[in-house]
Amino acid sequence: MRWFAGLSVVASLFALSGAAVAQRNASAAQALSGLEGEYYVAGEPRTAHTLAQRMRAYRVPGASIAVIDDYRVVWTYAAGMRDVAADAPVTTTTLFQAASMSKPVAAAAILRLFEAKHLSLDADVNALLRSWHVSMPAGSRQFVTMRRLLSHSAGVNVHGFVGYDRDAPLPTVVQILNGAPPANSPPIRVTAVPGSKTEYSGGGTTIAQQVAADVSGEPFAPFMQQTLLGPLGMTRSTFDQPLPEALWALAADGYYGDGKPVHRGWHVYPTMAAAGLWTTPADLAKFVIAIQNAMRGHDHPPIDATVAREMTTRASQGFGLGPEVAAGYFSHNGANEGSQGIFIGLDTGGRGVVVLTNSENGLALAYEVVHSVAKAYHWPVLQPEPRKAIRLTPAMMRDVAGTYAAKIDGEGVTLDVTIGPSAGAPALSLRTSLESVDRRLYAQAPLRFFTLSGGSLEFSRGAGGRVTSVEALGAKFDRRANPR
Repeated sequence: MRWFAGLSVVASLFALSGAAVAQRNASAAQALSGLEGEYYVAGEPRTAHTLAQRMRAYRVPGASIAVIDDYRVVWTYAAGMRDVAADAPVTTTTLFQAASMSKPVAAAAILRLFEAKHLSLDADVNALLRSWHVSMPAGSRQFVTMRRLLSHSAGVNVHGFVGYDRDAPLPTVVQILNGAPPANSPPIRVTAVPGSKTEYSGGGTTIAQQVAADVSGEPFAPFMQQTLLGPLGMTRSTFDQPLPEALWALAADGYYGDGKPVHRGWHVYPTMAAAGLWTTPADLAKFVIAIQNAMRGHDHPPIDATVAREMTTRASQGFGLGPEVAAGYFSHNGANEGSQGIFIGLDTGGRGVVVLTNSENGLALAYEVVHSVAKAYHWPVLQPEPRKAIRLTPAMMRDVAGTYAAKIDGEGVTLDVTIGPSAGAPALSLRTSLESVDRRLYAQAPLRFFTLSGGSLEFSRGAGGRVTSVEALGAKFDRRANPR
């Protein structure tokens, strides 16, 4: 199997010196061979891996990367297979599903639309909707606004969408909003007081999609092409759903965590703003760079200073209008059926990275690429950090080993904590039902653990002193089985 389709160092608009090219190639090589997690164990040797090693470990068939430095894409890289059965390799022009990374791209176009039409982000969206109406709880004094929809604070349900098999009938967006057949998701409703809390909602983004269509008078995909993709020169990107047949040969097939392919390659997402973008890392990097340029005053429509400021200023817990925002950078990840990835853009210096994969284990790989790029380019954020770990006794391991279960966004999730050999000695490992990979657990304290990928677990004892639950992934998991 051909695992590497090669490195493409993108030419600048001006000639680079030989030394500059050598440094650029060295940084790329370092980034592709230095993959590790968010943490490393203080006092122990650090283990870095090559991209190929981690793709095999995570069973990721294909990956594509674009690295941004000094406000331009400095190199792109493609590895693995876009279609395993056909032995078709990923190239730097292979199209991937951006999944939830569609949300900030859609948000930028919607913000531009509101700016051009002098509409308020804080007005009731019901005043703008023509083909559907947000049903508000009786007596509500708060409105669903575009600002709240784009920052996941509108009180709207439906976390995400699984999409539709390519052979299945497709619902309209209004049918999805109403939860009417053939929609496969619940009705999209206001279930909390708008503005009262942050709760991630693909349902809210779908309301925003309908607002954009009603205000612009255009179907959403042409609206996105005219408003954002075309002006930014994102010539290898589309919101068309289903994907046009002319592009099928360029599209990466999706794969589940166990390596099985998605039926007919990928799902269809009428919820375009929430999950419908097909793109390449280099194209998505153009979007990131446009925001970064606007942030430093080198702006032009559709992403001018006003749009960039709204996108990167915290509007709710962890979100601007579209991207997630953190100290020093903005970002968004995404997970569709068989596809995962992430983009990162630093607030200063024009630095960033886009990683797209065709696997449901792809985010595990993508975050390691992010940390490796951060090391290679000396970013002030996102470099791996040391964590202290204590030695685990056999009794401490037996204390927490077992199966734990919880409901997250209405779906059952399990955590399996097991004891197994690691480098010749017993160690704890974790596997969740959300991904098909094992992660070693390290102890900060007898009941507090972490993984090198950034996960944290805190176990609690119940009556009789036995461990009965664990806090992880933002939820409480109850113990369901005794260790064997």
